[in-house]
Amino acid sequence: MSPLIIPAFRRTGHALLDVHHAEVLGWANIALRCDSEGDRGRLEQILAGLIETFEAQHAHEELAMERCRHPGLPRHLAEHRRVVSSLRALHQRALAASELGLIVAELHSFVQAWLRYHAQGFDRDLAEDLAAAYPGAEHPHRWVH
Repeated sequence: MSPLIIPAFRRTGHALLDVHHAEVLGWANIALRCDSEGDRGRLEQILAGLIETFEAQHAHEELAMERCRHPGLPRHLAEHRRVVSSLRALHQRALAASELGLIVAELHSFVQAWLRYHAQGFDRDLAEDLAAAYPGAEHPHRWVH
């Protein structure tokens, strides 16, 4: 498996959202080493860290969506819950799996699909609304104050 990257056509155009997406890919790419090194404990830590990362990013995003009155908020919230639920299920499977490579492959597939579906289908619209509500504000604290 090759490390994941964000192709230019998958970027939202909003620097902070794109940094969030890169952080998620970073976790998935670190998981590649766990497979090659056979490090189950580290893979479990990575999955737990990835869940925490998503939850923190989502909390910030959701507050920003409320503040800018993003019309897609209910749908976006449901998608956030689905993503975290799916990752929790993957984490549980990792705890019971005998083959780390299968879990890492599933994680990579999940992250690729998430980037394709969520980043383009949800975050692009959000990026436009954030840019309109907070011109020039790429830093998260500027969204919520």
